[in-house]
Amino acid sequence: ALFWIATGLFVLFSLQSALVARNPALTFLDLFTFGKVLAVIVVILQVIRTPAELRRLGYVAFAGAVATVAIGVLAIQTGLAGLSFIGGVDVLRFSGAHGDPNKAASIMCSALPFGFFAVHAERGLRRILAVVGVVTLIVAIFATFSRGVLFSFAVLVVAFVIREVRSRRSFLVLSALILVGVLLTPSFYWNRALGLTQALKHSSTDWSVYTRMLALKTAVEMFVQHPLTGIGLGNFIESASYRLFVRIVTHNTYLDIAVGAGIFGLAAFVTMLAAGFRDAWRGARAHWPRDLEWMSSFSFYSLLSLLSIATSGL
Repeated sequence: ALFWIATGLFVLFSLQSALVARNPALTFLDLFTFGKVLAVIVVILQVIRTPAELRRLGYVAFAGAVATVAIGVLAIQTGLAGLSFIGGVDVLRFSGAHGDPNKAASIMCSALPFGFFAVHAERGLRRILAVVGVVTLIVAIFATFSRGVLFSFAVLVVAFVIREVRSRRSFLVLSALILVGVLLTPSFYWNRALGLTQALKHSSTDWSVYTRMLALKTAVEMFVQHPLTGIGLGNFIESASYRLFVRIVTHNTYLDIAVGAGIFGLAAFVTMLAAGFRDAWRGARAHWPRDLEWMSSFSFYSLLSLLSIATSGL
């Protein structure tokens, strides 16, 4: 109930923001995208009826993410992929089947916890496949050269250590997989990621950081000017043209919603996420029957998936 109430309020505040939007079509475009997400949720709720089906859904999400890696590699080999390179060094950024490397990294990282669960819970061939899938995703995540995903990945690793350190076997197995994946990561990624601190201090030397910091400052300024109504959901890219010399989004989901739909729209959106966190946490803490004890672990890794994508939003 909390989720659906928050969803209704979010749609209401978003529609209200269209009244003050410079381009209402952008607001309705974002709401259409949001509507597709809700449609998927409704379908899942109708199809998934048992814990076993829920577990299968987690495996499908994980396998789907691994499949996007294979599709991306195939697209590059056949020349069908639109390639993205890091400026100045001409290093190819892998994007799987998602087009945008940063989005690809976020999605693949959010599927990784279900791979952790499969390694923890399965045996035999399924465990071997899960091991291969986990290593594949880790390498692919860092092959995107997305610096932002490092924060999501760090959150996953820290939470995993806190959870699994009590189970020595699971801790050693999954730690080894993470280590192997990191060691297989292109070395240039770490040069790029570790240079982020320096880039933030001297943002004018890094075009990506410079434009994003400018977008961040502009978005905060616009939010302060219109905290209640916002400027129209999805309208930042057009309304910020008075200050930004490139068409760019805020690169922060929460700030984008705050500047677009106002403080009440942001509150409704955060409440939707909170509803998911609450139920996953309850599942992880619940006392399940013996044949469903795995649901505690599955709920925890579902919580990690949500935490990963929520962190990526920052």
